[in-house]
Order: sequence, then C-alpha cells, then structure tokens
Amino acid sequence: MKLEKQVASLELAEKLKELGVKQESYLGWFTSNSPRAWLYWSKNGPFNSEAGIGNEHCSAFTVAELGEMLPKDLYDEEDGQWDNVLSCPNENDWICAYRRYYGEDGTWSTTYVEMANTEADARAKMLIFLIENGFMEVKLES
Repeated sequence: MKLEKQVASLELAEKLKELGVKQESYLGWFTSNSPRAWLYWSKNGPFNSEAGIGNEHCSAFTVAELGEMLPKDLYDEEDGQWDNVLSCPNENDWICAYRRYYGEDGTWSTTYVEMANTEADARAKMLIFLIENGFMEVKLES
C-alpha cells in the first residue's frame, strides 16, 4: 500500500493545521513553489512542522495518529446517550462514524458519518467535523 494512502491528504492536513491541531507527527507534507507536494519522514522522532524548514509544510497524520486524536465516545447531553466511534470499509471507500447502540433489540443508529477514499481521510474529516462543530476542542501546547 502506498504511504500516501496511510496518511491524511495534503488538503485535509492543511485544514487540520488551520484549525490549530498540534503539528507533531513522524510524517509531514512539504510543498514549494510547485504544485507538487512531498511526504517527509523524520527518523529522529516526531517532527514539529512549526519549527520550519523554509517550505510550506504541515503534519501528515497517519491512520493510527488520527485514531488516537478522535474521542472514543461522544456524550449527548440532550438525551443522555453515548456515541462510540467506528472506522470500516464500505464498498469502494471508508467510513468513520459515531453510532449508538439501542440495546434490547440490538439495533444501531449512526449519528455522525464521514466518508472518504482512504481510512486516514475519513478519520481526518471526522476530526475536522468534531472541531468545527464544537464536539471537541483543540489541545494547544502549554
């Protein structure tokens, strides 16, 4: 599998950076004055894209890093229900969703859904949705 399919796309990575997500990953997207972007790997530990190297750059978060950023559960104060996160393949794409289990009859209700061509992008889209809609706050460095 190509590395590009295991990290958030450049477009979504830039959006996460714009939203204030801490820019720390082992992989980064780098661009220059050309329309092409490159993935960069840091063998010396997580690189901090805020340090700068002279080009435009942002963290290229992996599927695992995005999974750790997503809350395991969301709590709805209005009806007292919990939603739990799920990532799974769906025909030709991937889904990241929060869903509720209703118990007795074994039914599930999907509450929030994001779809993309890769699991990393589906998770990145969900993270963006949660931040933009106030379901979670970005944790800034202290």
